[in-house]
Amino acid sequence: MDKLSIFYSIKYIGKNNVIATYGDNDKVVFVHLAEHWKYGVMVVDVYISSTSGNTKVKSRQQYIINILSAAKIPFEVKDISSSETDKQFMFKALEENGKTVIAPQLFLGSEYLG
Repeated sequence: MDKLSIFYSIKYIGKNNVIATYGDNDKVVFVHLAEHWKYGVMVVDVYISSTSGNTKVKSRQQYIINILSAAKIPFEVKDISSSETDKQFMFKALEENGKTVIAPQLFLGSEYLG
């Protein structure tokens, strides 16, 4: 799997289901969050890079933001190109999870979602 296929596609399915596709495999990444956002308790952190020159990365970042907005999932955008703290958090968390460091990435607090 190449580095850019972290999120091959994301689909909004129903009220509380969002599916992220990794190559040929589907993984539901938001289903377990339904109760949290229903009560407005948790916010998904979307780590992006506003300075990326890669059009695929930019497109995927915007697509994830659009999906979360359409699903009415509370989220906060964290720009790793303007915050060294956010950048270091994302890099460390991805390294601990054995993942490729490339935006966009999603977290619920310190829990890595994908």
